[in-house]
Amino acid sequence: ARQVFDRIKQRNAFSWSILVECYVQNAMYQEALEVYKEMVREEISIDAYTLSSVLAACTKLLDVEEGRMVQRKAEELGFEKDVVVATSLIHLFAKCGCLEEAESVFRSMGAMRDIISVTAMIGAYCGSLKDSKSLFLTMDVKDVVSWNAMIAAYTLYGHDKDAFSLFHRMCTLGHTPDIYTFSSILGACASPKRLEDGRMLHVRITARGFDRDFAMQNNLISMYTRCGSLESARRYFYSIEKKELGAWNTMLAAYAQFDKGKDALFLYKNMLLEGFTPDRFTFSSVVDSCASLGALREGKFIHECSTSCGFEKDVILGTALVNMYAKCGSLADAKKSFDGISNKDVVSWSAMIAASAQHGHAEEALELSHLMNLQGIAQNEVTASSVLHACSHGGRLYEGIDYFMGLSQDFGIERDEENTVGFIDLLGRAGWLKEAEHVLHTMPFKVSFVALVTLLGGCKVHGDVRRGKAFTKRIVALEPENPGSYVLLNNMYAAAGRWDDVAKLRRYMRKKGVKRQTGCSSIEYRDKIYEFSVGDTSNPRNLEIRAELERLYSRMKEEEGYVPDTRDVFHDVSDDKKEELLKFHSEKMAMGFGLITSPPGSTLRIIKNLRVCSDCHTVGKLASKITGRRIIVRDGTRFHHFEGGICSCGDYW
Repeated sequence: ARQVFDRIKQRNAFSWSILVECYVQNAMYQEALEVYKEMVREEISIDAYTLSSVLAACTKLLDVEEGRMVQRKAEELGFEKDVVVATSLIHLFAKCGCLEEAESVFRSMGAMRDIISVTAMIGAYCGSLKDSKSLFLTMDVKDVVSWNAMIAAYTLYGHDKDAFSLFHRMCTLGHTPDIYTFSSILGACASPKRLEDGRMLHVRITARGFDRDFAMQNNLISMYTRCGSLESARRYFYSIEKKELGAWNTMLAAYAQFDKGKDALFLYKNMLLEGFTPDRFTFSSVVDSCASLGALREGKFIHECSTSCGFEKDVILGTALVNMYAKCGSLADAKKSFDGISNKDVVSWSAMIAASAQHGHAEEALELSHLMNLQGIAQNEVTASSVLHACSHGGRLYEGIDYFMGLSQDFGIERDEENTVGFIDLLGRAGWLKEAEHVLHTMPFKVSFVALVTLLGGCKVHGDVRRGKAFTKRIVALEPENPGSYVLLNNMYAAAGRWDDVAKLRRYMRKKGVKRQTGCSSIEYRDKIYEFSVGDTSNPRNLEIRAELERLYSRMKEEEGYVPDTRDVFHDVSDDKKEELLKFHSEKMAMGFGLITSPPGSTLRIIKNLRVCSDCHTVGKLASKITGRRIIVRDGTRFHHFEGGICSCGDYW
């Protein structure tokens, strides 16, 4: 288009306007702005059509300052009340978060307001559901776009019932839903209870032929994922004959969300075989899957691929890499990835603070929080939870108390359930159970399952059976089929030698059909993840693993005076039997496998789904000293770096 334009000898305002519009239509927004500026310099006549096109470019670029200059030009030319220009300004200010300016433009339109401008203002009011609803109700005439905007507003605020009610009303009044209607209402299918509604919508979408739209395909996969049906998402994905990159990315994100790391890596490799080039969203999902698996080598390979594709400084991918390296036990690599992010935002800072917290580096997490403040980046609720987690697991009781008490005044963060639960955890781990219980009973939220289980964990650590039993009753009332509380109370009874109570509780659990979560551990070897359960015999090298562990036990007893810690064996059996049960816990099986398969002196990285027991913690420390290895274990709550007979947690976990 530019070449044709440059060959025109007698250019007029129309040809200039067409060039601007061509650039906008082809998503070349910066070029459209440059042509507009050239028009201003050349004093070419500018009409409302050109101004609206330029404002559309500013909106796409989120360049509110340039948009304000265009607005001043519109006022200079007398187009400030033109309905098309004014509506374009509303869109611009709404997208850039300048609601007051959007309102000002809308009010200035007076009687010139039409259905399009009103709908645009409803979209702007998505930051205020009340204002959106009020404006929608005042409209005498509503078209499909208006209905779509209001349905989208309800969906945005999580009012799925209202969104569906409006959708059905719209259809009843004779309005035919378009593809945007279905995209909006699909967003209201965000929980398992809406799965059937989502399936019914899918049928209607297919009947209208909208399922051939690439964006709609992504929306359908996302809908099934949000509704908790990964299998439905997977089946639909594979039913799509002609997939584009977005569908692959959405399915990869679904696998990552459900911790199906192996499936995600398999899908990623198939995607490459199909000839697709990954983008930053592809890499982010695959990196998240490597994080859940603890697959460090695979993660590093993906990192190298993303760098070769030019994403080395991307903030979204960089943040995912920080998380991946941290969860794979390499805090040094996490720091490198964090340092490589060019424009760090609150998410990337929070990820690095969380990484430091997970690895027991409380002082470093607090220092990062301080640096974040110095650089003028406002902390948010996620940052607060990470800082409190660092204080809780690092034994920084008083720093944690000061931080929590200053959340509102120092950081402008309102206390919510998540950071309050973090504070309860801090107090509970420190043995301040009475104070933690007081916070639980006085917090301005409904007491949740998570809050109760958190305090129950503190009772378990400090052996407070009385409190623990009382909290378990409340937890069971909330979620009777969740095994977590039963297991904690069972462990407390066993640690106190109350075997009759253990037997009663286990009979009750069997009667209710409550099953304990099975402990399992994994370790990466030659780009493959090997998994172990307690007493596992399935590995082809099982006999070698057990022989290696027996040798290790003999050396620990002879050289370090190791005595098995049987406090965490919750069976009423003899001490010899308890020792035998301890010997082949899943993390020890993974450790034995790592010792026989990796070069001497290399680091072992093990992932366990549950909290590491006290005996396995002792064995980790002694094994690191005897073998001269660094052993990193990620359990259900944090990392343990065993090196030279010492753990990074300082035995506080």
